[in-house]
Amino acid sequence: AKAKQCLDQIEVYIDEQSKKDDEQYKAIMSHITAAESGGRHSGHFSSLAGFALEGPKKQDIAEIKSRATSARSKAKVSELKERGNLVYSRIMMNCNSYSDVDNKDETKYIDNLFKLLVEVVNNLQENTNQTSNFKLPDTNSQYSFSTHLGQNQKDIFNLSLSAARTIFMKRHLTSFNNQTEDPFDLLCSIYPKGHKNHLFIQLELLSTILLVSKEPKGKRCQDVTMDQRAIDIGKDLVSEIVIAISTNAAKGHSDSIESISTLFSLSKSGNSFDVQKVLKQSRENFARAVSLYYTLDDGFGKVIQWCDLLIEILVASQQYSFANHNNNSVDPEYSCDKVISEVMAMKAVSLSMNKCYGEALKLAREAWEKCDTEIGNLVTLFHCSVYYETFSSPDDTDKVRTYKNTLLELDNSLSGFLSVSKLTSPSSGLVDKLIEAFPVMCTTATQVEKMDQSGPLLLGLEQRYTELLVRYATFWIFSQQDNHCVLTLPGQNNIFSVLKSYLGNFDTMLSVTYTQFENSWYLEQF
Repeated sequence: AKAKQCLDQIEVYIDEQSKKDDEQYKAIMSHITAAESGGRHSGHFSSLAGFALEGPKKQDIAEIKSRATSARSKAKVSELKERGNLVYSRIMMNCNSYSDVDNKDETKYIDNLFKLLVEVVNNLQENTNQTSNFKLPDTNSQYSFSTHLGQNQKDIFNLSLSAARTIFMKRHLTSFNNQTEDPFDLLCSIYPKGHKNHLFIQLELLSTILLVSKEPKGKRCQDVTMDQRAIDIGKDLVSEIVIAISTNAAKGHSDSIESISTLFSLSKSGNSFDVQKVLKQSRENFARAVSLYYTLDDGFGKVIQWCDLLIEILVASQQYSFANHNNNSVDPEYSCDKVISEVMAMKAVSLSMNKCYGEALKLAREAWEKCDTEIGNLVTLFHCSVYYETFSSPDDTDKVRTYKNTLLELDNSLSGFLSVSKLTSPSSGLVDKLIEAFPVMCTTATQVEKMDQSGPLLLGLEQRYTELLVRYATFWIFSQQDNHCVLTLPGQNNIFSVLKSYLGNFDTMLSVTYTQFENSWYLEQF
């Protein structure tokens, strides 16, 4: 109640100040009009508080009029910002004060408040359009006013995004069933597709949807269209960005600075936006979506779609970085093939889990060829190869698999990786990472083989694991520290423990094979 009273008092103050400003402006303009018509009212100017002028005879009337108009416009912009802050405070207060979102009166009240906030944003936008060609005699005053207007418009726009996010999350994290207007749709009515702010509205909506989807299903409204809506937003974002970059590339790069400033002019009014910011937010949101759905049991289909979008936006970032190589506008981390290959690997795993084994193996090979120094790509290739050989032929369930193709694929990958590792510095730790990856691959082999820790695939892995440890033991076994020799195998690996496991599995496999052979021989005899 006290907070509401404070906001009411602030509103009264804004109304009174606005009334005083209007009266003062009207008085000034009336005297200017009288001075322009008769020239005998110059004494009235000196009596106006705050305007210590010496009369129209010593001061150009046109400049006085321009300055008065500028001052009134600036005051109007400040008033709109104050009203926007006031409405935003009311929205946040009401969203946090009631819990029954099915209350139609409260819902309608919040919708009306947000419409007021959108109206403030719209008024600021109209002021921007009206003053775009407005010129003051004083250049510094002109720059100051345009900067003031742009900053206030940006602040209120950000407040409207925050309010829309709060309302959207409030209603979708509860059992809200009433049909109400989407706050983001109201903002899009002011900034339609093609305006620079439209993309930021879509990015904010996408981020909000992902936050809602992150919550457990019991805590949010069951909206089956929300996930698809997020994917559609991602597709629209990629489409606009890729088209803009392609258009710029077609024009050539004779003037890189000019091309950067006009790269994303998506409307006739010349609405350009921060390319780096859009690319960065798109990458972050798409990566967040991949991570979110990757943790869900039934999310592999969506992971595949989001990986495609993330790859496209990474390629777009790469193209933009190459086109403006003299300008470090894009983080190099997102401009290299390594990150793209990692996303391709995640998509390959999702395809494999989605029972698209052939397509998954093909994509895993492409990811490994794109970056053959990334251990994760090697592990992914092994995973997809195992799943392809295990599950691609369901009719051969009774056939004992030797996994020759998988082990051959692994040998080729290891050979290429070790060749590359010799060309790098020892401090890069590539071989250390390879050694640490073998237990992960052994776990995968154990999961897919019928015989627990006794199959040919696990045996082949442990053989290569032991050979690799022995081959490169000279790099790790001894290191000189305080004149003492210490064991420094990477990943706390022990050659003898791996060898022991290998011999145990080999003995088990021999026993199983001998038993099967013996039973088969008895069946043939009788």
